[in-house]
Amino acid sequence: GETVSLRELVELLAELSGRPVPARFGAEAYRPGEPFVIAGDPEPLRELVGNRLTTSLREGLSRLLAQSALLM
Repeated sequence: GETVSLRELVELLAELSGRPVPARFGAEAYRPGEPFVIAGDPEPLRELVGNRLTTSLREGLSRLLAQSALLM
């Protein structure tokens, strides 16, 4: 239920994977009408499944990266 910037997400993935992620933030100007923030409302999901979602973004990405490493 928290908004995370793309930069924060990329930096977190780089930290967790131990690999640099080639991203060039700000390399190009925003296009006219392009939104600065896109965020979803988690409330409909909470209403559907209850407040059972307890895995943090960091933990979920860590698990995903660990599973991906096992598949390679």
